[in-house]
Amino acid sequence: MRIYSAAFLIALSLGFGVASCAKAPPNLTPQAVIAFHSTQVIKALDVVMETAHAAHGTTPPLISAQTDLKIIAWHQQAIVIARDAPSGWRQLVTDGLVTLKANLSPQDWQVIAPYVALAQTLLKEIN
Repeated sequence: MRIYSAAFLIALSLGFGVASCAKAPPNLTPQAVIAFHSTQVIKALDVVMETAHAAHGTTPPLISAQTDLKIIAWHQQAIVIARDAPSGWRQLVTDGLVTLKANLSPQDWQVIAPYVALAQTLLKEIN
């Protein structure tokens, strides 16, 4: 399982390396720039949720169904915030990640922590 996780992390790191370097096109309006960046964050948050869901689907499951549902609920709230909050959405999403960590066991957090770190990096890099 660790080989699978390491290979997946490497593949995602390469993908996020490209995504995190993406800058909004210069001809966008301020509202479009916000939408551009929130879409990048949403894609990173999708990876966190999809990783948790895949971890639940392994045999034996790496995380419980209850944890999978907690992460899905967090994800739904985070994407609504990223799409709808005109300003301050980055901090709200970052705070949501802190709250998610507080609501998970250390073992469950360990499964998704590398992917959360990628999302946090992207949150920090966007302007």
